[in-house]
Amino acid sequence: MAGFTLIESAPDDSLTTVEVKAAHGQDVAVGDIVSLIGEISPHANPYVAHTVSGAGNPIFGVVIAIDWETATDTNKSYLPAGTAGTLKVVTDGLFSCEADAAVLVTNFGQNLAVNVTVPAAGRSQMTLNVASAGAASDQMRLVGCESASKLAAGDKLYVRINESQVKQEAGV
Repeated sequence: MAGFTLIESAPDDSLTTVEVKAAHGQDVAVGDIVSLIGEISPHANPYVAHTVSGAGNPIFGVVIAIDWETATDTNKSYLPAGTAGTLKVVTDGLFSCEADAAVLVTNFGQNLAVNVTVPAAGRSQMTLNVASAGAASDQMRLVGCESASKLAAGDKLYVRINESQVKQEAGV
């Protein structure tokens, strides 16, 4: 299961409500990373869209929930393309995510880009790009793992947002 999962939120108020415009062209799932697009909704919430992969593309936060208007939609884990909606996003915390390749012990403490992909079957498919490790500035900082014996592709790694639109600078 790919995508980002919240492990521990920051002690400050890092949970925020954001919106997605109806004109967005991709599904947005729980576990996806999003960025501000520089516009405010009529409800005074910022609009977001999928973050672009790679250094120099800061992250606003990780989608942890999708608000739905009707009770019949409460079990949905994604917002279909072309559908306006409201999301709950955590802007600071510890997250787990899968790597796209084996991780070396020397990669810990380094920055990694995110492989930004479209959700499949309503589930986030985003992973960490191990080949990008070592960049002076990249989207996530690798800070730990589920188990020292599990450093293969697909194993859970622990990361924090490194390039942040909230902090407006790189650095955890």
